[in-house]
Amino acid sequence: MQDVTPDAVSEAIERKQFARALLIAFHLNEDDCISAAIHACPVDSIPVLASAVPLSFLTRFLDVCATKLAPGTAASPYVEFFLRWTLALLTAHGRAFKERPSYFQASLRNVHKALLAHKDALSKMYVWVTRTLSLTLAHMHASVAAHRVRPTVQDADQPLHAALLDVQRKCGGGRG
Repeated sequence: MQDVTPDAVSEAIERKQFARALLIAFHLNEDDCISAAIHACPVDSIPVLASAVPLSFLTRFLDVCATKLAPGTAASPYVEFFLRWTLALLTAHGRAFKERPSYFQASLRNVHKALLAHKDALSKMYVWVTRTLSLTLAHMHASVAAHRVRPTVQDADQPLHAALLDVQRKCGGGRG
């Protein structure tokens, strides 16, 4: 193996040797190098690259994913990216997790906490959006009902009233 230096990580990334870049970065155990190597990997290569991660670096990789997945971190724009990495790591190394649960327990717990925090945040957002939409729709319906005009037959010849009648019919409120 070549020198284990940050320059070697950069060189492997430039040559599109992503598995090599990941290995060198994890050997260095420097956050910047690990982050650069992970972010350089193409999304469609994640499952293959995840299966190439040695068990000795798996807990560190899961911890990185958990940190990046934690809501409110600077990595928030990369949630889907790190979810893909997490899923790929769990899928590729499922047998190892099952055979050595105590070894991976802390890392898996960190990932679980990060995912639960996202679930809670999304649940709160869902409730807020649902309530806001309900209030907006109720206000809109009340506004339409308050402004409903019952034109007479002679007014129906006028273009504005004809358009209003058409809108009322489409909304189900007009008698025509």
